[in-house]
Amino acid sequence: MATETKLRQLADKGCPVYYFYSSERYLVRQAVTAITRILTADSDEDATVLDGAAPEIEQLIMAAGTIFWYPACGGAAGDRPCSLQ
Repeated sequence: MATETKLRQLADKGCPVYYFYSSERYLVRQAVTAITRILTADSDEDATVLDGAAPEIEQLIMAAGTIFWYPACGGAAGDRPCSLQ
């Protein structure tokens, strides 16, 4: 299992993704709990944990809160101002 010290080092380096695997579910949950605690210690935001098999790209996008939208403005030359309706 990854030690909390090693997880803290990865977090300090800005590791963007953590993937834990073990045949022992308890070890995975323990590592997830540790990294979640580390990552949210100085934040008022919640962490998103995707449990189970490797997620599809759509699940990752939804979890990240990414919304893909293109405003109907700008035109080819960018001559129309954008407005949200």
